[in-house]
Amino acid sequence: MKYLSLSLFTALTIFIATSCSTSKKVSTTTTTTTTTTTTKSTGITQADADYISAKMGATTIAELTEGNTIYTAECGVCHGLKKPSARTEDEWKSVVPRMVVKANAKAGKTQINSKQEAMILKYLVAMCNK
Repeated sequence: MKYLSLSLFTALTIFIATSCSTSKKVSTTTTTTTTTTTTKSTGITQADADYISAKMGATTIAELTEGNTIYTAECGVCHGLKKPSARTEDEWKSVVPRMVVKANAKAGKTQINSKQEAMILKYLVAMCNK
């Protein structure tokens, strides 16, 4: 009985030692983050700002975003908003100044000033090819 108990004890000790020393597989995840400056709600990117800067003078993402904000707030008052892609660059360059004159006349005051008009136009031209 002593030999059986000792053998059982030895077997149990070997089993526990083997179980504890078994290496566990550890999975490692590496995450790479790429930063792209994009205004989520409008989809405006630095590439859009660069494009307009080359065509119409220095422009930032913030200015394009402001152009979108003004377009949405002011141009949607009298009529439904067109998607920027609904017109070409040349069409927007013709339409925006005419519509600003109409909006200001309707308001009886300068509702949209020349700086705001330029931001609207830059936004629409930047986004019309998307």
